[in-house]
Amino acid sequence: MSQTALTLAVRLMAIATGLLSSIATARYLGPEGRGLFFFWSTVAALVVQFGNLGLHASNIYLHARQSIDLAVLGANSLVAAIYAGALITGMVLSVMAVTGYAEASNPLLVVSVLLLSVGGLYSQLGTNLFVAMDRLIEFNVLEIATRLLAFMTLVVVLLFVPDPLVLLAAVGVATALGAGVVGWRFVRKVGFSAPDLDVFRQGLPYGMRAYLIACLAMLVSRLNAFLLEPALTAAEYGAWSIAAQMFDVFAVVPASIALVLLPKMMRSQSPAAMLRANALASGGVMLVMIACFAAVGDHLIAWLYGEAFVPAYGYLLWGAPGLMALAVITILSQYLATVGLPRLLMVLWVVVALVHGLAAPAVIPTYGAAGAMASLSIAYLVGLVLMLWLVALLKGKHA
Repeated sequence: MSQTALTLAVRLMAIATGLLSSIATARYLGPEGRGLFFFWSTVAALVVQFGNLGLHASNIYLHARQSIDLAVLGANSLVAAIYAGALITGMVLSVMAVTGYAEASNPLLVVSVLLLSVGGLYSQLGTNLFVAMDRLIEFNVLEIATRLLAFMTLVVVLLFVPDPLVLLAAVGVATALGAGVVGWRFVRKVGFSAPDLDVFRQGLPYGMRAYLIACLAMLVSRLNAFLLEPALTAAEYGAWSIAAQMFDVFAVVPASIALVLLPKMMRSQSPAAMLRANALASGGVMLVMIACFAAVGDHLIAWLYGEAFVPAYGYLLWGAPGLMALAVITILSQYLATVGLPRLLMVLWVVVALVHGLAAPAVIPTYGAAGAMASLSIAYLVGLVLMLWLVALLKGKHA
């Protein structure tokens, strides 16, 4: 419980830096500049998600279940971050340049997204190895240190050069430096090893299932960023970006509970016994957070961001049912990871992605950002029902 509290406290600090970052970018860049910065940051976040090759999950699985040397897992993670991050970034930006995104061929933007992608990818994989070691204090210290480095860089650049592309480049450099700190600390702790292709192959089946599931889940959560960009004015998109960022901030709470829970479930002989209490706790905390936001959120947004961003309040309320569903889904997913990530879970996320992918384009022309958030809520509620069915099915089989 103390580890969960510590992780949650660090996540709350991360929430604070995230909120302050969004306030600063909104105030100094305005809706249009804020929207541009948010869009390309989202592109980099997608590269990180699609480039991790499932190592964030398979590393924990290989160490907890098969006692694979952490130094080898760390070396494999570094190689994967460099090659996958660079390759996917190049492919994504090339396609976007051809399809009409003029900024995608800007050398400054290319370097910025590359730094954000490779640095963010190794930071994710490297810090996860500390979770595998059950060294959550060091994990949390590294998490907050890298976030604070990026935040302080963002603030300084905004004060002197309030330009979205320059800001993106500066945050990219800070992200790469943060990744270097993670790597240095990891080597100090467990030593250095050459990469091992056989170990990579050993974790590949589990890792690829985790990878596909995580990619589908990320696609669901990020799809609105691309569907709404051509459909809204720059000001509307900027206001929606605040709602989207706050959605992510709320989702940090169940993710923090899940992060501490996974290695414990992996080592437990009865993971199902841990499931119910943690799922209820996650859902209960989310309900309280949403109720507080519903009461004062509009005034808070106006005070923090300015009147131009108040529509974000209504957008996020349309996403509130989805947040409740996601809070429980996150905990259920850890149980399913413990029992081997059944293939049906991939089918489940395909269904969720299809629900959102078909519903959102249908409602966006009429209801705009509010419709897109409502579509996201519907998709997550469908996912919750299907995942509860899958967990019940698997628990019955194991019993």
